[in-house]
Amino acid sequence: MKRYTFVFAAVAVLVAGCNQENASKDVSEKPAASPSTTTTAAAPPAAAPSAAATFCRVKLASKMCAEPGRFDADGIFEKDIYKGANTDSKVCMERAKAYAFFCKTDQPVTAEFVKDGQVAESTTFTKSQ
Repeated sequence: MKRYTFVFAAVAVLVAGCNQENASKDVSEKPAASPSTTTTAAAPPAAAPSAAATFCRVKLASKMCAEPGRFDADGIFEKDIYKGANTDSKVCMERAKAYAFFCKTDQPVTAEFVKDGQVAESTTFTKSQ
């Protein structure tokens, strides 16, 4: 019985790892029906940043697909590092669209590139129905 329990636990860990890996995949190549994107530059900081550093923050309109450990209780993810989103503002801006498709939502998704504790660039992506 112990041998089967170990195998089951190992499979559960592998499946959980795959789910987290899939959440970080870039899904921006999926077509959108008439998407709406708004980009602004040098917006004031939304909230007190965790540290005066450079990072990519993704905000979901709700906790629609927020994963435990990735997004906080308000649907905010401050540590997006996929493909260098934490150091490249262009890549960070693309993450709003990627998460909108990943979460399969028509709700707005916002990406903010924070540099030295200030929002340097922000974009909001909304898929049309």
